[in-house]
Amino acid sequence: MNENKASLTTERVANICIVSVRGSVDRAFSQDLWRTLEQWSNVDQPCIVVDCTHLTYINSSSCGMFFHFHRICEERNGRLALCGLQEKILAMLKMLGLQPLLHITETREQALIARSNV
Repeated sequence: MNENKASLTTERVANICIVSVRGSVDRAFSQDLWRTLEQWSNVDQPCIVVDCTHLTYINSSSCGMFFHFHRICEERNGRLALCGLQEKILAMLKMLGLQPLLHITETREQALIARSNV
């Protein structure tokens, strides 16, 4: 598989939706990611983990999308967590001022434990 070609998969673990993002998320692909997050956050008490372990690039507007859905989940008494961020993506979130506002964990396992306690 081409490392830069974006793709996503979803799976459910108990009441938690895991969205795994791979490759480079540009403006075009961010629409697919938006639709997926919108679908999974459109429930009462949504619990979403976005696994970014294989995410190689994300543009700044897509970073803002994470914050948008973080707020929606919190408004619906749920949570959205990001895990497995590469240093360059974490640096972008910090630069945009989003890092302290989002739930970020190093591993998927940490995110699942945190989300299951919602």
